[in-house]
Amino acid sequence: LTKDFVTALIVWGGNSYVTEEDVRAYEAVRDVSRSWSERMRKDKAAVHGGIEALQALNDKYTDAMRDILYERSGDVCLSELHRITCPTLVVHGRK
Repeated sequence: LTKDFVTALIVWGGNSYVTEEDVRAYEAVRDVSRSWSERMRKDKAAVHGGIEALQALNDKYTDAMRDILYERSGDVCLSELHRITCPTLVVHGRK
């Protein structure tokens, strides 16, 4: 993201890489009918077109994170961060 196209950037809640620990956590909640709370499952299913669509989306996301870990050494976008030249605020922290 260069100053020619973007004048400023705020990043919140993103990862530039994925780890083995991350993938284990994603795998632990892969099955939305068993590992997600009823409230979370219901709310997310309503937004994403039903429980089957939610499960398919979660499977695709989990598979993608696993593939990034093993096919790209976990690099989601870490190798491209140097290309960001506009002023950037990164909001990061723990709960």
